[in-house]
Amino acid sequence: CKECLEKIKNGYIDIVKPTTVIVVVIEAVTKCDLSQKILLESHHGEFYRTAEVVNGFVDQLNALASEVTRVACEFGTQGKLGGQVVVKGVRGTWKNLADNVNAMSTNLTSELRTITEVVEAVIKGDFTRNVAIEAGSEVGTLRNNINKMISNLESASRIKSQFMANMSHEIRTPMNGIIGMTELTMDTELKPEQREYLEMVLSS
Repeated sequence: CKECLEKIKNGYIDIVKPTTVIVVVIEAVTKCDLSQKILLESHHGEFYRTAEVVNGFVDQLNALASEVTRVACEFGTQGKLGGQVVVKGVRGTWKNLADNVNAMSTNLTSELRTITEVVEAVIKGDFTRNVAIEAGSEVGTLRNNINKMISNLESASRIKSQFMANMSHEIRTPMNGIIGMTELTMDTELKPEQREYLEMVLSS
């Protein structure tokens, strides 16, 4: 009968329509579009539960993407160290992603702070410290270059100190002779002008 066919048609629509909406949202997620969600008011029963699960998934991805972006911006753009991704209820692969980002942030923060402390010590003239971090690639190269710079500065400082000590000795020896000769000369008969000159030598 016509009425039966209409009921079957409506039932089919009730089944297909929510399924289509769910597919649209999931397809959007696969394209990295997290702006699509399912209107829960238009569903009931098992479809309502499915819609809740899909929306929860989209919300969690949104939160994760937002947190990862925040930490990346803080570190890369603002120069703020120590940022951590915080997303409640995240599990599985998404938790691994959050954990890996947090581990990267922690390691880079620790390495940069260690480098900063050593460079600050060098600025204050302390050449006894070295950057002691386990790192590869660019950070490892930076560590090696800084440690080499510190070694070179320490060598230059030592050479400078030795040079100054030697110069001081070389200058002091003839100066002592000059002072001794001046004092002996002061004990002789001198004109006032001559004595004044010698006193200037001794006082200088």
